[in-house]
Amino acid sequence: MENTNFEIISGDSFQVRVTYKNSSGSTVNLNGYDVIMKIKDQTDGVFLCASATWDGTGHTGNGISVISASGIIDINLTSSQTALFDVPESSYQLRITSGSYAKTLLRGIFNVDPGVIN
Repeated sequence: MENTNFEIISGDSFQVRVTYKNSSGSTVNLNGYDVIMKIKDQTDGVFLCASATWDGTGHTGNGISVISASGIIDINLTSSQTALFDVPESSYQLRITSGSYAKTLLRGIFNVDPGVIN
């Protein structure tokens, strides 16, 4: 698992690409894996600011698309989703699951600037 923090202005679109690799550096085929990213008001928070999912069947999900054979996860959050992020920060976690297997690939903080344009 990697801790990664991001800077964002509330209401801006957000895109990031993650490539899942095993311990030897080879990409992992994500066919059959579910992918979920949740963004909350704080690490143990209860307020869900946004959620993105991909169901492992080859369909683009809500904010996440996957290129299975290449181990690539593209996260694309809309301006409507990021407008819900708490200022000054929101916590997130990106996890893959398959059956009883679960692995967090990324977690960290979105440092959120309220911006000037609403």
